[in-house]
Amino acid sequence: MVRRSWLWAIAGAALALTVGAVVLVRVGPFGAVTTTPTSRTPPSPSPPPPVITRFDLGAIPIRSVVAAEGALWTVVESRTTERVFLVRVDSNTGAVRRVPFGRAQPLWVAAGFGAIWAAGCPHEEPNGSCPDGTVYRLDPTDLRISARARVGGNMQSLAAGEGAVWVGQLTYVNNVPQPGYLFRVDPETLALHRYSLEPLRRRGPPCCAVPLTTAQGAVWMLPGQRLVRLNLASGRFVRLRASGIDLVGDEDAVWLLGDRPQRHPSFLHSKILRIDPATNSVSDVGPEATAVAARDGEVWMLKTSLDGSDRTLLLQRLDPGTGHPTGPPLTVEAGPPKVNFEGGIFFSSLVHLAYAEGALWVTVGDSLEAIRIAPL
Repeated sequence: MVRRSWLWAIAGAALALTVGAVVLVRVGPFGAVTTTPTSRTPPSPSPPPPVITRFDLGAIPIRSVVAAEGALWTVVESRTTERVFLVRVDSNTGAVRRVPFGRAQPLWVAAGFGAIWAAGCPHEEPNGSCPDGTVYRLDPTDLRISARARVGGNMQSLAAGEGAVWVGQLTYVNNVPQPGYLFRVDPETLALHRYSLEPLRRRGPPCCAVPLTTAQGAVWMLPGQRLVRLNLASGRFVRLRASGIDLVGDEDAVWLLGDRPQRHPSFLHSKILRIDPATNSVSDVGPEATAVAARDGEVWMLKTSLDGSDRTLLLQRLDPGTGHPTGPPLTVEAGPPKVNFEGGIFFSSLVHLAYAEGALWVTVGDSLEAIRIAPL
């Protein structure tokens, strides 16, 4: 009986091999045969590397960029006339279009509530001041202006979220800056509500509500580079122990490009900080960076050299819960410079980052280009 059991076991193993499965065969007591199947799962194919696509903007991208509604939106400045324009780069076709604004010069752009929003100046004065700063609502498909709200003064920043469009404003009286304001613009009626930054006064008039982002029932800003949140439920400003040069909010956190208040943040020594909106706690989570983008549960950072001698753009995904690097970094080479800037402008200050719909967008000021990296 034992010999016969071995014969059956060998036959079963041979049959198993002929059908491509692996079966472990064991002869138990009294000649009983037991089998333990194991799976031979083929290794998963590696995902294809992302495709890098470059777009010639024909002008200098000078502001933070927005990726939304199937396109990249960025403000650019002409190399010859120094006029500024809003440009749309189609994600599918690659078509680059200027948004018509007439005499107005759009300075800031945001996306939300099914529209593109721009803040700009219809009638700029010779000294660069603006008496009639205006917020525009644009149809993202036909690029027409569907509504506008006159805020007045100089537009300093723009954001959309937490039920409204938000714009930072600064005015001058006899060339003396006045306390800044934050305006809430209703996305449907364009009705305005004004918040004065006067409660933030210390040695001088508080300036300005710039830059702006929204997250978790609050508007976040960096007046004087100090991190401040406006609690929308109470209408009160709260100072936090962090400072920075840029920030972005997402579903879970606010991401700050800056440092603790003991150090003065700059493009030289800025790192990623994560702020928990529920507790206002500030965590040093990331390495030094040039830019940060967060959306749809994804957080990415960008690091460049300071002077542009090395034109490598290093992109790193961060864990949205901890801010720690996750996965291998991506490297992309910026195109050759087409513009030489005077006055000590750092290469790192000319690069901006955005993320949406599984793609990263980078604009590079001196090469007049937008770069799309996808899929991720």
